[in-house]
Amino acid sequence: MHHSIGTPHDYTMADLTVYDRDCIDISAEMTYDQYIGYIKDSVNKEFDGRKDQFAGATVTQIVAFLKRQGLEVQEQGRVNKVDWVYWHAFRFIVCMLEHLRTHRDYKKIGPKDRTYVNTFGAEAMELCESNVSNRLTTFFETRQAKALIAKEEADKAAAEEREKWAQHEAVLQERNRIRQLRQQELEQRKRDKAKARAEELQRKKEREAEIRKRQAMVAALRWEFHLVKPKSTRQQPRRGLVNLGNTCYMNSILQMLIPTRLPELLLTRPQINKANPLSSRGAVTRVAAQLFKELKRQDTGTALDPSFFKNVLGERYEPFAGTSQQCAYEFLNVLLDNLHEDLNGKRGEVLVAAPEVPTSGKPVEELAKLALESYETCNKSPVMDEFGFLESSALTCNCGNVSRKFSMETVLQLQLPKATCTTLTDCIAAYGGEEQLDAENPWRCDRCGQMSAAKKQLSMYTAPKVLTIMLKRFRNKDNFRDKIVSEVTFPQDLEMTDYITGSPYENKYELVSIVNHDGSLRGGHYTAHVKGEHDGRWFHFSDTSVNQAIGTPKFTQAYVLMYKLKPGKVARKRVVAAPQPVPSLPQVRQAEDGDGVVYAVGSDVEYMEGDKIVTAKVVFVDYEADPIAYVIRLPDESERCIEGTMLFLPGQAGRAAIPTPSPTPSAPIPTPAPAPTPAPAVAHPRFSKGEHVMYIPSTGRPEPAIVKSIDVSINPPSYVVELRGGERHTEETRLSKKVFE
Repeated sequence: MHHSIGTPHDYTMADLTVYDRDCIDISAEMTYDQYIGYIKDSVNKEFDGRKDQFAGATVTQIVAFLKRQGLEVQEQGRVNKVDWVYWHAFRFIVCMLEHLRTHRDYKKIGPKDRTYVNTFGAEAMELCESNVSNRLTTFFETRQAKALIAKEEADKAAAEEREKWAQHEAVLQERNRIRQLRQQELEQRKRDKAKARAEELQRKKEREAEIRKRQAMVAALRWEFHLVKPKSTRQQPRRGLVNLGNTCYMNSILQMLIPTRLPELLLTRPQINKANPLSSRGAVTRVAAQLFKELKRQDTGTALDPSFFKNVLGERYEPFAGTSQQCAYEFLNVLLDNLHEDLNGKRGEVLVAAPEVPTSGKPVEELAKLALESYETCNKSPVMDEFGFLESSALTCNCGNVSRKFSMETVLQLQLPKATCTTLTDCIAAYGGEEQLDAENPWRCDRCGQMSAAKKQLSMYTAPKVLTIMLKRFRNKDNFRDKIVSEVTFPQDLEMTDYITGSPYENKYELVSIVNHDGSLRGGHYTAHVKGEHDGRWFHFSDTSVNQAIGTPKFTQAYVLMYKLKPGKVARKRVVAAPQPVPSLPQVRQAEDGDGVVYAVGSDVEYMEGDKIVTAKVVFVDYEADPIAYVIRLPDESERCIEGTMLFLPGQAGRAAIPTPSPTPSAPIPTPAPAPTPAPAVAHPRFSKGEHVMYIPSTGRPEPAIVKSIDVSINPPSYVVELRGGERHTEETRLSKKVFE
């Protein structure tokens, strides 16, 4: 039975194309050799599957099939070039030719067909092999290129993805960093707030502790009138004063002056200067003497009508003529001023201005003496002797210059602090403190000529016999006046030694009277607490009402305080500064450089001032100066810088100036030769022109200077030095080679 070999369409190009696509898909995972083997095996398997179609065919049928198949494949090859289908078909033909050669009837093929078969088979084999090699090489190169491109694209995509993720990670990290910073900032704020709360709590505790401490200190200073031990048991009558219409300010001040020596002075009929145009020609003095005489009467306790006194003073000062409310402090000033001018023995009919007084360039003591002499050329009265004191006002420039002015005052005015309770001593200390002036109101220095915000310092220079203190309870605030009701505790015995700078004695005062103001500026009332002259009892005066004082003073209402200087003069104890950290020296030792002796701090020395021997005490030693320099304190408490070669041991100054040689008894006494004419002394200056030195003023701190010129015609020589504020003439003792620190 012969089987039909079929037509060429039994093995179509479409079938081969599908088969080839499957092969290409499979080849993506194969190497070149693996793929060649795979193709061959696939074709062989496919051909083996078709062998049954060729088993019953004759040789002639097979050859005819091959011719038809070859022509069709060649035709498709010309159309499709060399592709996988063309190659696959040729490969299939090669398999059929190999099968034909093994056919049993192969020998029966004619020579022409056999030649065709051999030639066609060789060509098909050659084409198949060459196309396989070229095509597969191209395929795999293309596949490698595509794979490389795909890899590059994949790498690029991966890089982009990594970059994207890196950016995302960076964003996340930045967000985390910002979140952490915010968290840290929040935590730091919490810590700062907690620290601030703790500090505020600590400050609050400290303030409360300070307030409690101050309250305890203030409470310890409080005292009571009825606990004051009386000097005698004899009761002294007290007379009140009739209120003539808001005249409590006058009544309280008049009662306040009773314990002072003013009534006694007026009752002794002092001499009245009627020629003084500023006086009342004795009118105020006479009515004041009459009023105090009536108040001091022992035979009555009836209230006194002071209208005769008020009328006279009202003629001199119009505000006191009516019945309006007035200030007790102002009344005190007007009264003392009128009494002073009535008793002022220095003024004549023609008013003469007091001579001007320098404000710098001299020691403080000399400036104060000149200021007092200038004041007393036009003013001298028992009133100022009793109530007056010199007040010093010092202005310190940035250049170091101190300008000091003195004025005569009768009342010490004290500012009250913001604290709800304070002491009188604190107010006095604040009065003497240094104050920085406002930069908008500069002061022109009289030495450097520059406008500067100087530092101002007030101080009491002399001690009055009666110290009158006014507490500034009334102030201007936002164009309105109000009253400060702070509690100010004041002692019965006041120690003022440390606050009166020019007094050589201790200054201890006794409280004798108090003027109080109860109420506000719109409506208030003045009262007085007065200590008895003889019995020492305290009494409360409220116009006509007079009662023995009980309880504590009105520390929140006290307005004017009056203290009397206790009798007895005790030299004040000056605080001696601790010795400076200098090398340990005996009181006197020989200097190693041959300059003479070295005097330790505290040594007593002498020096020659012309023909006069002056004693002094060493207060500072400058061991680095060449030669050694000293600061010595003179008997008048002034200080001076001097070279060590000009100092002598006590008792040696006169002998050191004129040495006396010891005579020899056996030697003949020579005839004295005529004394030669002494040559003029030649000054040998310590400093040279252009040298940098330190200028030491009488007051203030040393400052650097440059020597501009030297006058050696006098001994010791004088210098002209250049300071920051200009040139200054000075003596050699005011110069040093080193700052005294």
